Amino acid sequence: MIPKSALVALRSRPPGLPALPPLPPNAVDRAERIVVPVDIELQLPDGERFAAIVRDLSTSGLFVVTTRTLGLSTTVTVALELPGPDPLSQIHHEGAARIVRRAETGYGFVWIDPSPALVDSIRRLAVRA
Repeated sequence: MIPKSALVALRSRPPGLPALPPLPPNAVDRAERIVVPVDIELQLPDGERFAAIVRDLSTSGLFVVTTRTLGLSTTVTVALELPGPDPLSQIHHEGAARIVRRAETGYGFVWIDPSPALVDSIRRLAVRA
């Protein structure tokens, strides 16, 4: 069992991770956003890979913190590890995502046909948050 103090520390926003901004007035919140730092690897269409950090994640998309310059509408492959059914296990997921917005600290992506396993892992994460 994980001590309560450790769970609080794990759920808090680490220093340096940008805060979740409010939705713009015309935005439609399609799925609950979970603020959780997750290390990921992005693969660009040309095969180049690089590491980045997720600021928030949902079943419909994610926000990636990066200083890299990327083009809107670019489709990438996202590789990430999320907690499994057992809190100490992790499941590797890969999914396609398209850049739909640019912000000062990174990019907003929408999942393109995410696998049921990825959606289930994100939903489990939301329940734990």
